Amino acid sequence: MKETTLSNIATTLLALVSEKPMGAYDMVGILEKTNFERWLAVSPSSIYTMVKTLEKRNLIRGEQVKQGNMPEKTIFSITAAGTAALEDNLRRCLESEDANNAAFDVGMLFVCHLQKKTVLPLLDERIARLKRDIQRNETQMHAVKQNPGIPFIGSMLVRHNRLLKEAELQLTYELIAEIEQTDSWQYFLAGNE
Repeated sequence: MKETTLSNIATTLLALVSEKPMGAYDMVGILEKTNFERWLAVSPSSIYTMVKTLEKRNLIRGEQVKQGNMPEKTIFSITAAGTAALEDNLRRCLESEDANNAAFDVGMLFVCHLQKKTVLPLLDERIARLKRDIQRNETQMHAVKQNPGIPFIGSMLVRHNRLLKEAELQLTYELIAEIEQTDSWQYFLAGNE
């Protein structure tokens, strides 16, 4: 089967619909309620546009539903192709080396859509990569300290990057512990209903 590369927002919308069929308006509401736009640039109009795109690509399917006296609305559910694309893209997100971490954030947020046997090796690989990055950063920091021509602010940038990597390393260890010890990682929407 051909892999489908999706944007972070497309992956997010597929993950939401995978947990529970819903309308585009419901997706907007969940993302607004969870302040999603604070870390991933998304607007309600882009969500509606992406939902149409996902439907055209046959990753979700819409069905007209009428509830009581309310007008009909389209409820979307994920297709088999959508499930495969979601899993491929969540793996890609967890493997991401994106400096701003948006892809990893999406992967971590929706890790519940992958099997434990898939997630743990990906997170172990991430830990190994972070440790290598921190080691390289130590080398850079040593070189910066040895070079009197580099201003103080330059050394602060190197230190800032190291602290971010150390925080991500700690968070990844905590995520692995949560996955190994509890079932609380197996859902996203349950806590937001």
